Amino acid sequence: KRMGETWTSNEVYRTWTKYQRYNQKKDGELMNWSRRPPPATPPDKGSFPLDHFGECKAKMETFMACLKENSYNQSACRIQSRDYLQCRMDNELMATENLDDLGFRSV
Repeated sequence: KRMGETWTSNEVYRTWTKYQRYNQKKDGELMNWSRRPPPATPPDKGSFPLDHFGECKAKMETFMACLKENSYNQSACRIQSRDYLQCRMDNELMATENLDDLGFRSV
């Protein structure tokens, strides 16, 4: 509507029903805008800081190149993945853990 024009009750109803249909959840329940979103939960293994100084960039690039060469088959690049994670642990970019606990027993 243009500014200053009045709405008929039928136009108000149609506009409101379109708004309700647009804002429906998939299960048919109307969205509750007053409800707060659930609180964010931290990752299971803690924070995973970025490598700002590029300390492990070469290992990461080797790992990514291996993934690309092997059509992103992760099992073919387990050694490069282990080396990259070990580099991050050595440079305190992630918590130090036993590589066996991360699934690298057979590498």
